[in-house]
Amino acid sequence: MDPITIVILTGIISTVGAAAILGAAGYSPRAMRWVKRWFWGTKFVVLGPSESGKTSFYNFLRHDQFADSFPTQSTLHVTEFNPFLVNKGGDFKLDISKGFDVPGDLEPQKQAEIAIREAPETLILWTSLTDVNAKEWLASFCLYLNRTLLENRRLAKRLKSLTIVMNKSDEASTTIIDQRTKDFESVVSNTLGPALGDNVDRVSILSCTLLKTKGGEKAANNVLLTIANSLIKAKPLARQR
Repeated sequence: MDPITIVILTGIISTVGAAAILGAAGYSPRAMRWVKRWFWGTKFVVLGPSESGKTSFYNFLRHDQFADSFPTQSTLHVTEFNPFLVNKGGDFKLDISKGFDVPGDLEPQKQAEIAIREAPETLILWTSLTDVNAKEWLASFCLYLNRTLLENRRLAKRLKSLTIVMNKSDEASTTIIDQRTKDFESVVSNTLGPALGDNVDRVSILSCTLLKTKGGEKAANNVLLTIANSLIKAKPLARQR
């Protein structure tokens, strides 16, 4: 599963105010079309370990398809996509400028290197609640990201949103979800504190499922809404020196 480890997309910019974003909380089809269209106006990167749901999220964004109806396959080699246009009519036109198909078993630093060289505004880390090594993966990635933000002024000025998604919530109890959230909050605070300072509180940690039969549509929309809302007039996450 999860052939899309890193997806970098640039879309059509649409001006949407905070009221419109927050008003989409009801997940009406028209409101979500506006959110998606605005969301594509930012360069973002999606990455994470194998079988965490990255490709399923990509399929949701591109096709409104879910993991229980559109299974994915593993990828063995890094492949770059050519630009393509997705046009669903109405308000939703999507221009994909670049994408990478990267094996999820690449170590966190290697994934981060591929992502960081693009200097994204939005970084989305997908993990799985069924992955016992997710905390270690996140810690390793965040340590490298922290060093990079301290040294790379270009990235530090551009990165405005960091979201950590804990996928497969349908396979985990509330107790496990709560504990994983606390573990991730601790990792973020301990590893990204030097670079982000008080802005560590702006890092979102969300549980999600990408199975439509288990409430995946609402959960995936919530990920979009959270990221879109975090980008409205957002300042860089890293402390400016």
